[in-house]
Amino acid sequence: MSSSNEEPRAPRADARRNREKIVHAARELFMAAGTDAPLDDVARLAGIGKGTLYRNFPDRDTLLATIAYDTFRQLADLACAIREAEDDAWIALCRYLREWSALHLGVLYDALCDRLPAMIKADPELRDARARWLGILEQMVSAAQAAGHLRPDVRAGDIALFMNILQQRKTGHDLLAQISERFLELMLDGLGVRRDVPLPGEPLTTRALDR
Repeated sequence: MSSSNEEPRAPRADARRNREKIVHAARELFMAAGTDAPLDDVARLAGIGKGTLYRNFPDRDTLLATIAYDTFRQLADLACAIREAEDDAWIALCRYLREWSALHLGVLYDALCDRLPAMIKADPELRDARARWLGILEQMVSAAQAAGHLRPDVRAGDIALFMNILQQRKTGHDLLAQISERFLELMLDGLGVRRDVPLPGEPLTTRALDR
């Protein structure tokens, strides 16, 4: 038995792997079948026992919050890595959106949509993770505009909303999955400053996404 002043042990590698498998399987299942899909199906898809699932995630809300947190963290970390790797702000933004699309990490308009606002409001860590991600995206958008490559009448909210719509994966609707890369390239082409046709409506800020 460890003494009371010792640091808590880090999770074992196999426990971390199990947790990651559960989160990945749940994200795929919930996005395809909805967040009310049986948790037993999550365990089966993850290749682990039901006991292991419930030891890690005692209820559905805990699992959903973890999926959302993990998604925001991945999106933020990916953006940071690309910003460090690319000197050109426009190239960095385009690369980020392409790699984001390839990861299939939809958030705002996937199966979590109805539950996400209440989860963010109730969970400070989740709220901070989302704010960090959106803040980085706003910085990338501003940098690309300052460099003269991204049209000035769009905001990070416009891009986040489009990307999350593009990420939808619904059972029985495979067409979007097949043409999502084509749609993304159409969006990137339309974001270039050479476009002189003004967009209708007002730019969508990330704050507007909360409404």
